Amino acid sequence: MKPESHAWNALVAQAAARLHPGFAERTLAAAREAAPTLLSQVVLSAATAAACALVAFGINVHLNNVEAERNLADWQAVAAQVDQISELP
Repeated sequence: MKPESHAWNALVAQAAARLHPGFAERTLAAAREAAPTLLSQVVLSAATAAACALVAFGINVHLNNVEAERNLADWQAVAAQVDQISELP
């Protein structure tokens, strides 16, 4: 057995210990109550997927903006150093 398997199993056990007994059953029952028909379940699933996609997109845009700002700052520092070097006699 790989060492990663032991670490993964430990993480799963730790996460399971944090959940109250019957959590999965209560969550599924609440979902079935909110969406009793197959069509409503599909709509709920699509809405959940769309919300997750929007959150992922927003996080991606934010991280790209942070990276672009960092890159711009780095290039401005390089440009300043080039200007200093070009001013030398």
